[in-house]
Amino acid sequence: MGRVKEIMNLESKEGKELREMLEDLKEKGCIGVKMSTEDSGLSLNFIDFVNNRVLDGVVPLNMKIGGPDAQNDIVEALRIGVSGIIAPMVESPFGIHKFVTAMRRYAGEEAMSHLLLSVNLESVTAYRQIDDILRAPEIEAIDQIVIGSSDLARSVAKPKDDPTFVAMVTKMAQKSKRAGKIVRVGGMMSLLRNNQAMLRQLLEETNADKVNTSNICFSVKRTQDLRAAYMTALHFEKTLFTFWSTRNTNRLTYFRDKILSLEKNIMQVTR
Repeated sequence: MGRVKEIMNLESKEGKELREMLEDLKEKGCIGVKMSTEDSGLSLNFIDFVNNRVLDGVVPLNMKIGGPDAQNDIVEALRIGVSGIIAPMVESPFGIHKFVTAMRRYAGEEAMSHLLLSVNLESVTAYRQIDDILRAPEIEAIDQIVIGSSDLARSVAKPKDDPTFVAMVTKMAQKSKRAGKIVRVGGMMSLLRNNQAMLRQLLEETNADKVNTSNICFSVKRTQDLRAAYMTALHFEKTLFTFWSTRNTNRLTYFRDKILSLEKNIMQVTR
């Protein structure tokens, strides 16, 4: 941890930019950051750095763990002090059972009451079993349903702006809202690159509470200008990954590819 502490204590132009951009994001409607050991494969050191140094209480961090009962990730998330834990690839009531059982074992009911517990529904199987998932006995312990649209779109082999796919996302969100859950729609902010009207219609019809990029979560009600919020989020993510990768040699290829992808997205939005 010595090297990580050194990184976290460094003062730099990028570090100051991160804090300024974070405050700007919050003003634009940002209500949280998501970091993942699952699809992104981010290290616990990096997540610790983001949660306790970059964010430092300005906005909360939710950590997506490696699986519904990724027990070591749960233990480390609690150690890091994240505000919420997300279970990925939940496709059945059994997935809910596994996640809640693991949380009760390692966090306990008291700690769980202070955490935002979420499950990611991101496959055609989850879509087909949404009713059973929402009737699972342990669903009462789940605060938020996250619809992972990027993986869901790949699962059904349709683009995100396909009307059939948008209808699937809408149905999942509406059912989750009727079940009394907070609803976050992930991945759909990319529609701002070519179909802003569809995104706005989707958010209105789903009555979603939140929408997010890969890492930045926005309140639908608080975010007045989705395009400006999206651009700021992309720049923040790029600056964050650049800051870390220039001070840490682990997984340089991943971070370079991520930075190039963000640069490409920024160019597409600004056209």
